[in-house]
Amino acid sequence: MRSLTLAAMTAAALTAGVAHADVTENIDLTYSYGSTFVGTIVCTDDFSSIISVIGLLTGYDPNIQGFQTLGSSDPITALSPIINTDTDPVTGQTVPNPFFAQLVDSGGLNWVDFGYSYDPSGITLTSVNNDVNYSDTLVTGLVAPVGVPEPGTLTMFALGLFGLVVTRRRWTMSASIG
Repeated sequence: MRSLTLAAMTAAALTAGVAHADVTENIDLTYSYGSTFVGTIVCTDDFSSIISVIGLLTGYDPNIQGFQTLGSSDPITALSPIINTDTDPVTGQTVPNPFFAQLVDSGGLNWVDFGYSYDPSGITLTSVNNDVNYSDTLVTGLVAPVGVPEPGTLTMFALGLFGLVVTRRRWTMSASIG
């Protein structure tokens, strides 16, 4: 009986931490000079802030500022805390903006401005604040959810495994008695 209790506690502990999963989405952006940014974005479960962005900016070089050629590439990895500020157009002051992130490259010379809005269905790119280095403006953009199991699916899987263990144990015990 002690091992069944331990198994139940283990299953509950494994599934307890998955109730609020972060949201991972693929991003594919194309800019006016022909450059692209392809990667993955991770947001909080309510889409209210960006946790991380990992991707490859093609057309730029991490050692030189500005568009180079489509053959060059510039890795961008942004982890929390990400710069979530914007410039107020009236005052020119920097103000907090949870729906904007400036993603700087490894050399610190190029950056991707990423502006978005959100609702329960996901992220929508905004028409402003989507460019590279303030000059290479966004032409097309796609943000698509990555298929990951729902937290409820993981819970049901863990409960199913627990049920198999209990059934197997009862079957083994009844076979040894008979």
